[in-house]
Amino acid sequence: PTPADKTRLLNYEEASQWFGKGQPRLYQMTAVMPDLQDLIIQFHVNLLNHTNELTGLRYADDPALLAVELQNEEDFFLTMTGYDELLKNAPTYRKLIYDRFADWLKTRYASQEALAKAWGDKLKPDETLAAASISPFPKWYQGKPTRRTADQIQFLYAQQSDYYKRFETAVRKTGYKGQLIGSCWQASDFVGHLYNVLSDREIGHIDRHNYGASFLDQPGIGLLSPGFQAVADRPFSFSEWSALIYGINKTLDVPLVAIYGMGLQGWDASLQFAWDYVGVLPHKHRGVSEACNDFGALSQYPALARLVRRGDVQEGAVVGQRRVSLPALKATGAVGFLEQFSLLNASNNKSFGAAVPNAALAAGRVVLDFVDGPVEKPVVDDSAKYIDTKNSVVHSTTGQLEWDYSGKGFFTVNTPGTKAVVGHARGKRLELGEITITTQTPFTTLYVSAPGPTDSIADARSLLVTALARSAEAGAKYEELQENSSGPFIPAPDKKGPVLVEPVTANIEIKGKGDFRVFALDHGGRKQSDAPEIAVKKSGGVNRFTVDGNKTKAFYYLVEFTK
Repeated sequence: PTPADKTRLLNYEEASQWFGKGQPRLYQMTAVMPDLQDLIIQFHVNLLNHTNELTGLRYADDPALLAVELQNEEDFFLTMTGYDELLKNAPTYRKLIYDRFADWLKTRYASQEALAKAWGDKLKPDETLAAASISPFPKWYQGKPTRRTADQIQFLYAQQSDYYKRFETAVRKTGYKGQLIGSCWQASDFVGHLYNVLSDREIGHIDRHNYGASFLDQPGIGLLSPGFQAVADRPFSFSEWSALIYGINKTLDVPLVAIYGMGLQGWDASLQFAWDYVGVLPHKHRGVSEACNDFGALSQYPALARLVRRGDVQEGAVVGQRRVSLPALKATGAVGFLEQFSLLNASNNKSFGAAVPNAALAAGRVVLDFVDGPVEKPVVDDSAKYIDTKNSVVHSTTGQLEWDYSGKGFFTVNTPGTKAVVGHARGKRLELGEITITTQTPFTTLYVSAPGPTDSIADARSLLVTALARSAEAGAKYEELQENSSGPFIPAPDKKGPVLVEPVTANIEIKGKGDFRVFALDHGGRKQSDAPEIAVKKSGGVNRFTVDGNKTKAFYYLVEFTK
């Protein structure tokens, strides 16, 4: 707030002091400040009504605008246990939210006696409806909430929903027809989480952020786990994500989101964070702000973009469904199951443990379903038939994906348009339809892709082979024993580069396609006039060749069929 907002706020002095140095962030406090909500809404309306002088279009009419997100990385449920402490120096706003809660309780219980009977010893003697002295903010709890806690959380849900709906109405009045997102954020406890997802569902599609590790020996944990917040009757987008770990995970997180997120789970949008540099970084990426510029990520985009856009990986059948009875949620907060998650001190690195196994995300779709009535079976888990715990393999319902989590782990892709192996599969002969791959490199991401938008490997006249491994900056140190943990690399002391790329050696067999020639492409994927040709051996109707980055220093190879 600025001095120009004095007449627009209930108490400008409180608000301006409140958001001083070391105080809570602006958006964090919208829960208890309807006047601030109005300012934020009007800001967005003004912005959408602005006409771009270069295009002649209002922002509301510009199809380049993907979505309007009402609240970025905040929601009312994130810090609800701390609001009372934050409100000590803002008596005007404290009284406002306490009065609202008292009025809400009166409509629910009608009298102090009825409230006392429902809450029991959780209602203190000095807390009365008449004095509006009852805190709307719950204390931290685990497991099933008390009636008091359930009521407090439902009240906050009502406040958030009211804000979001007023916001939605104002934005739609501008003529904007694009996507709306409530918030991309999570809550701090389970029942608050359910209400938060519910309020997001009421506004538009479900969107989430996550910066977490990606692991091959533990399917479904870390980076992919926000998928447990996907709702059955809404689209799901992943609008900020990246692996936090320096090293192979910059190579691993991209195929995980593309293949298992956009493919098997049927997620509807993926926006990796972020593109902050022109082209490929000359040094190894270390954080999240230039993830797309990291060689390990960017070099896979041609193969993975084609896979996603062509729909190579089919959406899986639902194998895990958690069904939330809305009447039960609003009555007591007890929905018949509990789920655990960690915000890691409210940061963006989240993990989620659902009522179905984490590995279910590697088997088929996992959804949250809100039901307008009683639910006889809150958790439906059909994932066991696809999770082979004896051999440590997860098979997808589509039959296209297999995740082997024995040892350090790897997964394979067997679709009409793309065959791939990602992970620690050295020495394993992997038969993927007409393509067989045997890699000799410890960690590999190797794709054989049909290049055209409607091509399949069976009918394509050429194929693109993408062969990548680990990469590191010159001077970095690597610890093999920590490869699947938080710190496999000790980075070099500076960011001078160059990026060193581990060469891939792999044998590839193609059957039933006729004769072909193989050429090593340059680092931009172009076939130069002097492109090195790779020897092809034929026997028994099968053509075989070996890509060897030690010799070619190539990441991309072109297979051209001659007949």
